[in-house]
Amino acid sequence: TLFDEFKEALVYNKGLDENKIMPQQFATNPKIFFRDESIKKENKIVFLGSDYNFEKDISIPNAIKASIYKDIEDKNLTTDGVREYAQQLHIDEAYFRTSIITSFVRRRVIVWMCSLKDIEIEVYGTDTWLQNPEVVPYYKGLLPYGEEMAKVYNSATYAISVHPQYRYQQRVFEISACGAIPLIYKCDLIKEEFYHEDNVLSFSTFEELKNSIGTKPQKDPKQISEDISYKKMVQKIIKIVQINLSAYCKI
Repeated sequence: TLFDEFKEALVYNKGLDENKIMPQQFATNPKIFFRDESIKKENKIVFLGSDYNFEKDISIPNAIKASIYKDIEDKNLTTDGVREYAQQLHIDEAYFRTSIITSFVRRRVIVWMCSLKDIEIEVYGTDTWLQNPEVVPYYKGLLPYGEEMAKVYNSATYAISVHPQYRYQQRVFEISACGAIPLIYKCDLIKEEFYHEDNVLSFSTFEELKNSIGTKPQKDPKQISEDISYKKMVQKIIKIVQINLSAYCKI
C-alpha cells in the first residue's frame, strides 16, 4: 500500500481511473520467512531496521525537537500538531509527516525498547544507530535481507514494528511468518484500517510496551502472514480476470 501522498504522485496524477485501482498489502516469501522449529525461541525482543535520520540535513531547533519527543512520550502526536510543526519550520507538511516525524518516532520507540529490563535486546540496521547512546549496547550490525533476518526473527519471542502512519509493514509479515509476536506501535496519525488487532500486541507509550512483555496476543500472530500473502494476491488477480473475461464473452 502507499501513503496518500504517494498515491497522488504515482497514481492519480497519471490520469488513471481510481475505480480500476485495487490496493495490495505487502507480503513475504514463505520459502524464506517461516517458523523454523530447529531454532529455539529465546526470551528476546528484536528490531530490524535503520535509524532513518531523515532530519540530518534540516535545521530543527532543540526546543522543537524536545516538543516532538514529548508529544510522542505523552501519546499526543496529532495531525494538527504535525501541521503546526511543519509550518513553524517552513517544511512541506506531507514530507514532514511521512519522513521527519517517522524518523523521530522510530528513534524514540527503539530507545524505549532498549530501556526494557529482564529481556535480551537486539537491534539490527545501519550504523547510524551508533549515534544513539541508549542503543549502542544492543546494536548487532547490519543483516543482509533474507535468511539471516529470518533466523533472528525465529530466535526471538518479540519483534518490534514501528511507523506512525501505517501498521501493515513488510516487517510485520516477516515477524508473523517466523512465529515471533509482533509488537506494533500505534498513534493517532495512523489512518489505515488494521484487521489483525487480536494477532498483535499494540503499544503507544513506553509503559504500554513494558507491560506487553510477558504477554501474548489473543490470537495466533501467524494468521497475519497467512491472511495476506502473494498466493492470495495471485488468486485475487485470477478471479478478477475470470470475472472480466466472463463479462466480455457475454457481449
